[in-house]
Amino acid sequence: MNDLWVLKTCCLFAGFTEEKIGEFLKEAGTSVRSYRCLEEIYPFNDVIRESGIILSGEVDITQYNYTGSEGIVSRYRAPALIGQAFCMTRSVNNVSHFVARTSVRLLLLDLRHILSDAHLCARYPQFSRNIILSLAESNINLNQKIEVLTQKSLRDKLMMYFSQMKEAHGGTTICLPFNREQLAQYVCSERSSVCRELSHMQSEGLIRLDGNFVTVYS
Repeated sequence: MNDLWVLKTCCLFAGFTEEKIGEFLKEAGTSVRSYRCLEEIYPFNDVIRESGIILSGEVDITQYNYTGSEGIVSRYRAPALIGQAFCMTRSVNNVSHFVARTSVRLLLLDLRHILSDAHLCARYPQFSRNIILSLAESNINLNQKIEVLTQKSLRDKLMMYFSQMKEAHGGTTICLPFNREQLAQYVCSERSSVCRELSHMQSEGLIRLDGNFVTVYS
């Protein structure tokens, strides 16, 4: 897939033509880097200085609890933006692991430097506005995860997650980005518990399962 076409669909370049994107990339000093499957993209306990736009592949954001158990916070694929909050604040990433789920190619760019460059901001004012919108969207996504995790029962967590997916994709049938083990990690539960609850929900007519496709009836 053409990189410029991917970037044109990225939130940071909303309102840009491919020609304008090409000009911006040259002036902003961006670079492209490839990562192997399961490679950590940003070293843990390090300062993230460059945000990344996924050109191809998938990236998992994971966290570990005090027992060492891994939990998936979110999964991203092209043309998603990752690491923007850490990049903007220059804070140490001691919270999340950014791991390449597949082979990944990233366009790396220093958002903080770009916003401090008066010349770039004057030439590309839409880019600054798009960064703000991206940060706001990240905050909404975090609130949605909190909304899932604060539900009282496992069923409520699953139904809240399915409802969010329905609203985002506009249909009663959704394709889950996770397998059962990863879904269990996302809702902070055990795989056996999630599989059992999904089976109960299907037998009660609340959902219909077909592999990773879920049709929600309520």
